[in-house]
Amino acid sequence: MSWVFTRLRTLLIAADRRLNAGLLWISSGLLCAMVVLVLIQIVARYLLRDAPAWTEEGARYCMVWSALLAATCAFYEKADPALVKVDEESAARLQQATSVVRFICVLVFSGVLLVYSGGMLMRSALRRSEALDINLALITGVVPVFASVILFHAVVQFMTAQATERQDIEC
Repeated sequence: MSWVFTRLRTLLIAADRRLNAGLLWISSGLLCAMVVLVLIQIVARYLLRDAPAWTEEGARYCMVWSALLAATCAFYEKADPALVKVDEESAARLQQATSVVRFICVLVFSGVLLVYSGGMLMRSALRRSEALDINLALITGVVPVFASVILFHAVVQFMTAQATERQDIEC
């Protein structure tokens, strides 16, 4: 039975790592797209005296998606802001308590975002952007993606940390 948990733990960690790597690439690509759109806007404004409106809107949407996807990567790396930093030299009980509190906070935060994002998406689906004429649900759709990914990272980190602690106790 132990090999089942070990295999599941390995699969979860691998899936989590791949998801993070993919989102990091997407976030980086969106950041590059944002920079290109801003450069187009600058060149058009100073050379042509008229910047296309779609560049500003596109850059804004790239920034929103890039920032929220990068935040999931920061959470994965545990580089997100924290009120209390606990390192490996801290007491084991403090590390465990911090892990539980972090998991509960993320569960509540992501849960609230997921519960209310459905209504937000429905309201956004009724609107279109002015310059790009795209459905705004495509833009606000990043919120449930963000919440789901953060929740997945948190579950994997919590479960694999607990499994590691159990293995340490058994050995």
